[in-house]
Amino acid sequence: MASDRATLRPPSISDQYSEDGDDIMLPEGALIYAQLQYLDTYKGYADDEDSYDDMSDEEAALDLSAPPSESWYHGKISRQMSYERLQAVGVPGAYLVRDSTNIPGDYAISYLSKLGQIHHFKINSICGDYYIGGRQFSSLVDLIGYYTNCSYILENEGLEVPIMPPAPVKLHSLWRAVEPHRKAPGTDELNIAVGEVFVLLSDLNKEWGWGCSQKTGESGLIPLSVMEFVADADSNYGKPWYHSETGREEAIDLLMQKGGPGDFLVRPGQHEGMYSLSVRTFESVQRFLIQKDSTGYYVVGGRCFNSMDDIIDRYKKEVILDGLKLQLPLPPQTTFADSYQHKHRGRTHSYITRGDFPGDKTGVLQLRRGKKSPVYGKWKEFYFHLKYKDQKLLYYDNEKSHRPRGLLDLKECKIHPVHPSLYGRDDCFVIMLQYLNELFYHYICTGTAESAQDWLRLMRQCTNKKSSASRSEVQQIRSLALQIKECRLTKLAHTQIFCRIAVDSCFVARTRQISDEQPCIFEDSYRFEDLQASSSVVTVDVTCTRKGLLSYATKDASLGTVELILEKLPNGQDDDQWHALLIPNTRASKGSLRVIATFKHEVILPLEEYRGLSEIILSDDLVVIETLARVCSEHHSELAGTLIEIFCHHQKVLQILSKCTERAIAKEDEVATLFRASTIATMLMDQFMKTMAMDYLLSVLRQPVQTVINTVESCELNPGYLQRGTDTTKNQEVLESHISLVLNEIYMSVTNCPLPLRYLFHCLQEQVKRKWPSDNGVRTRAVSGFLFLRLICPALLKPHLFNIISEPPSNSSDRSLKLVTKAVQNVANLVEFKRKEPFMIVLNSFIHKHMEKMRQFIDEVSAVSEMPKVNHSSMDPARAWAALSRLCSTYEKKLKEEAQKERKIIELLSIMQILKATEERYLSSRGISFS
Repeated sequence: MASDRATLRPPSISDQYSEDGDDIMLPEGALIYAQLQYLDTYKGYADDEDSYDDMSDEEAALDLSAPPSESWYHGKISRQMSYERLQAVGVPGAYLVRDSTNIPGDYAISYLSKLGQIHHFKINSICGDYYIGGRQFSSLVDLIGYYTNCSYILENEGLEVPIMPPAPVKLHSLWRAVEPHRKAPGTDELNIAVGEVFVLLSDLNKEWGWGCSQKTGESGLIPLSVMEFVADADSNYGKPWYHSETGREEAIDLLMQKGGPGDFLVRPGQHEGMYSLSVRTFESVQRFLIQKDSTGYYVVGGRCFNSMDDIIDRYKKEVILDGLKLQLPLPPQTTFADSYQHKHRGRTHSYITRGDFPGDKTGVLQLRRGKKSPVYGKWKEFYFHLKYKDQKLLYYDNEKSHRPRGLLDLKECKIHPVHPSLYGRDDCFVIMLQYLNELFYHYICTGTAESAQDWLRLMRQCTNKKSSASRSEVQQIRSLALQIKECRLTKLAHTQIFCRIAVDSCFVARTRQISDEQPCIFEDSYRFEDLQASSSVVTVDVTCTRKGLLSYATKDASLGTVELILEKLPNGQDDDQWHALLIPNTRASKGSLRVIATFKHEVILPLEEYRGLSEIILSDDLVVIETLARVCSEHHSELAGTLIEIFCHHQKVLQILSKCTERAIAKEDEVATLFRASTIATMLMDQFMKTMAMDYLLSVLRQPVQTVINTVESCELNPGYLQRGTDTTKNQEVLESHISLVLNEIYMSVTNCPLPLRYLFHCLQEQVKRKWPSDNGVRTRAVSGFLFLRLICPALLKPHLFNIISEPPSNSSDRSLKLVTKAVQNVANLVEFKRKEPFMIVLNSFIHKHMEKMRQFIDEVSAVSEMPKVNHSSMDPARAWAALSRLCSTYEKKLKEEAQKERKIIELLSIMQILKATEERYLSSRGISFS
């Protein structure tokens, strides 16, 4: 990009040529400019869009001009040396760029602030892209230009004064191909011709690098084994217009013989740092002097350019002389390729891998990213790679790509799980990156709640590797239970009111919407587990959605916020208060919000300390867990999830679940009410099925659900939803087609159903057969009551809650799914429709035809009589035991009442007292105290 920094009016380039003799030097005044450039441009943040998916589009609108790398790149110098060079200059805003001393291939900006302090900012370099904080740049020059012209690197401070190295240092090396190479299909490799020159942007390993062709400008993987290093080469070497060994007269002959008007070439001048641009006119060849100064700028016609490419690009658009613009480059004539052609026939290269290490994790996940929280828009799929050792999360277009679409430095991130209320799915978490005065939010969905927990656990370990505790050490955990009760507001017309909850400015949950015609009572509860030690504030933002003139035009506006400072909340006690709704940057208030906050700062003891608790929970007697299921009335889901984690870790989950269902069947008298009530058996089975069968659900239901959603034809049968006189024959055909598609997918899914579930279904069939030997249908209904009523049908009815689809279906699709679900459930129950829903009776003949197929399916899916091993990646077992211990403490009062009836509960309470004393002893020995 050109920079008009000459102190005199720059002469036109068309005035600076000669038909005879040597190239003409430009007037001296046109070359005078200050080495230190002080910017008049206002430094502010780039336009704050909701999404920055297309960073290239955003950067295209920004001024990324910067001094050439020769002005600020110092190569391999130590941090101490950078300190000395900046101090020697002593100018605030001075900076230099150096190689990272810790990570080969990375860089660092060393910067002298207005306060006289020197700051160092790391730059990650991968495959020719450069990352600083949450931003990605295609070159180091663009990165320097951004923090020179567009944004601050410190508060109200930008890069201003580049510091030159004592001697020139090349930013990248040049390599020349000595053998041809053909890219492997579907990879990032480049096709390479003998003699082609590449700039090596990144060393990936000893065999492969990421290079950019000087000839074509393409970048990609290059095998270093077919390359040779080119020492002391000009930075323009290998460009299609650069003639390194062509003289003046030879250049004229070439252009006159082979060129046309506007065709050109560049060759070295008579002195170092000088070049000649030779241009073919209609009748002759004209030459223009280009001089490269000590700071790296190319100077021509009084104008300064960062590179020779910038000069050529400019005069391809502007007239250079006599109405001519630059046209085609005349490539150099070389015998290099010919000299190698007969000696080398190429070779086969093994494809490069990314180099997975122990602890690394990969997978296809969905992403929304932006500079405002929460981020809306479409979920986009990327291939993610968690590099545990490097503490980085990278994502790619696909599994074979090597150039990342983005990089997150987990050492600079905060990570939080996202409540299902925000996006309608339970597999999300958010990564917030705050760096260099900018915030970036990455909302990621993994496909299942279990995989989200797995990714979350690994990434949190990455963020704090040095202080992560081993299983033999005590760990601290922080949690917050939040109840949004009600809101008092000034009357607002035509609005919907809801609250959004943020942790560290990341929105992670929201309440339901309430219209202005109703009392503003929410009664919504949330629980945020494992808050990071750096998390200090939880914010509740009361928001209104006001409808516009058009039905679809809405706008959200904040009515005020409540900030909860975690460390100021009483530990382990309910904090029930009315809070004033404060408008940011003012003292005004628009109302108040009642919030009950319960903050807990607790510990996880070493695993061996929970031995007594494990013995009583894992015993063959189910009295303790049945009692916990009764008393933990408000935490059934949490209790079930914790127990399943514990049972899976100890490989006792199948034995205990089988015993629970057997006891439940023994207590039941009527087949019709079997497993209808909420018991320890149904609670644990529900949780275990969700833990094991999410992939199974996805494989079975994704295609049928998508078909139902994409179908335009109605399948409505209820006359109340149809116009009077509508013939429902066609609708019935569409509905039966949908039902058949779902059922056929289910019938063919036997082998995909997880073996542990199939074994439990086998146990169920045997148990009900012993209880009701004369009832032939109970064997089917006992299994379908779990598999269909509690798993398949809920997923079919609300597919977005099971991550089968990413967004809630439309109203019409939701109605279609509801009708399909009703019919599938009746087939599974082996019952026809009755008078309760008379419009569905027309399906009875269809349902009757499928009953036998359903019996066969249930028998086949239950035909696993040998107990399989449960492979489940559970949480840290000490953490699960600590969670169970906390639940027991929460319901200690109710457990004491139960202890009067059951001796085992007395034993449990005794163990809890021992654990509490042990916890206090551990904390005291480490000088830790909780308020």
